[in-house]
Amino acid sequence: MKSLGLKIAALLCAISLWFFVVSAKTYRIELEVPLRTTHLSALLAISSHLPRTIPILIEGTGIDLIRLKHQDSLAWFELDLGKAMLGTQQITLDESLFKTSLRDVKIVSIQGSSNLELSLDTRIVREVPVRLHADLVPAKDYVMVGEPRLIQPTVLISGARNALTRIYEISTASISNHNLKNTDTISIPLTQEGLPADIDLKTQKVQLIVTVQKRTSRVFTNLPVQLVGPYQRGIHELQPNHVTLEVRGGKDVLEQMDPKEIRLFIEFTRFQIEATDSLVPTVDVASPIESWSMIPSTVRLVTQLPQRPVETEGTTP
Repeated sequence: MKSLGLKIAALLCAISLWFFVVSAKTYRIELEVPLRTTHLSALLAISSHLPRTIPILIEGTGIDLIRLKHQDSLAWFELDLGKAMLGTQQITLDESLFKTSLRDVKIVSIQGSSNLELSLDTRIVREVPVRLHADLVPAKDYVMVGEPRLIQPTVLISGARNALTRIYEISTASISNHNLKNTDTISIPLTQEGLPADIDLKTQKVQLIVTVQKRTSRVFTNLPVQLVGPYQRGIHELQPNHVTLEVRGGKDVLEQMDPKEIRLFIEFTRFQIEATDSLVPTVDVASPIESWSMIPSTVRLVTQLPQRPVETEGTTP
């Protein structure tokens, strides 16, 4: 066992020595470093497409290059736009714009074109609607009450005038849940996919309210059915003119529902348009429900012919 321990210790020492020697050597590798802009006036915005990263050939010790590959904040190109003017200008990237926090790292060359076209436009702020991308389904025996509702249906965006005038909405990230059982407020990030670069969102997330309740049903009896429209009272009437309605939906909603919230009616002209004497009434419910069924399922229109007055024989005085 003592011999095995010595062998392991020797192996670890050898690996450490090898790593020290290798990491201390100087190497060259190709790497992409971020492009940053600084000191841009709050009244201006970038309207041209600038690359997010610049490919370069870089030189440094092995340990520094390993750190660079895993931390892109240690080296970057920096464009100082403090004196930039409205319009388009050409910028040439060179070693003076390369910045790094590692002392022994230096740039060898820029891979590809070093010329950039920079266009600046007036910065404006617009309010645009949020488009929800959500696939939300209640769990078995549960029901969604109403539609999911965004607390913030619009957001403010800021950027170049010519870019913002082409933006009509901001989308949320896609979310999916097919087992909802509770009422909840969900935080959803906004996505900048498909948007021009340098568009600033004043908020990064929106809140979505989803109301989910246990599914149940409730029966309302002796509800009146109204005949509306240009009909003659005493001649036209509905039979039956009272029905029983079974309503299905969220437990809390149905428990609080007042029968006065339910209105059943039939337009008189529907009987002529649909060429029938039996129709399903229109059901208007103030509260959000899932479905309903009625007993009886239809109501008939009955026409009573007016009675003629009976003539009596009289005597001539």
